[in-house]
Amino acid sequence: MTPILTKSDAADLVVAARVRRGLSWREIADEIRAPHVWTTAALLGQHPMTPEQARQVCDLLGLDGTVAESLQQQPSRGSDPARMTDPTVYRFVEALSVYGPALKELIHEEFGDGIMSAINFQIDIARQPHPDGDRVVITLDGKFLENVFVQVKSGPLDFQPREPFHPLFGAMPKTPLTMEFQVTKEYLGQDTHLVWLGPYFEEVLRADTWAKGKGS
Repeated sequence: MTPILTKSDAADLVVAARVRRGLSWREIADEIRAPHVWTTAALLGQHPMTPEQARQVCDLLGLDGTVAESLQQQPSRGSDPARMTDPTVYRFVEALSVYGPALKELIHEEFGDGIMSAINFQIDIARQPHPDGDRVVITLDGKFLENVFVQVKSGPLDFQPREPFHPLFGAMPKTPLTMEFQVTKEYLGQDTHLVWLGPYFEEVLRADTWAKGKGS
């Protein structure tokens, strides 16, 4: 059986076909009626496309079903570290390394504790004429997520069948915490038999944190 074409190989074929057919990324995005930055990222392997989107792109570019199949697969997101040194890409790294801490402070000041979503998210790029030279305008538009939780294991030791109550519960009153219960077999000595963990869950959930004395 022939393996599915990798995302990077599919991207190389898309780029070559786009150049040879004289199409812009925006024209491809318009064809599938999708945002052009998202479309470009998807065709470079960072997002999965729907079957219809993949078919439309391949019809437009004269590519076969192996590319369409690859475009629909779930990607492993991220970039090759070597690509991050590209001068254009590195300018974004440099800008965020300088302004990232300030943006964090201003987000918290304006919205409170939380993060900007990179999933419920839109990004756009525009060219703005300017007397000193045209400017690149990039807009990042992400939903603010205020309910951010720190995940803490039910016990501090990890990979043990039974553990004491984790001391972080009760020790971080200003930080939303969520509990990770140990239910998979690596936490149970690699055993494969069925076990009933209800009493353990009850013990942990009823445990006294002593954060402000007994009963707190």
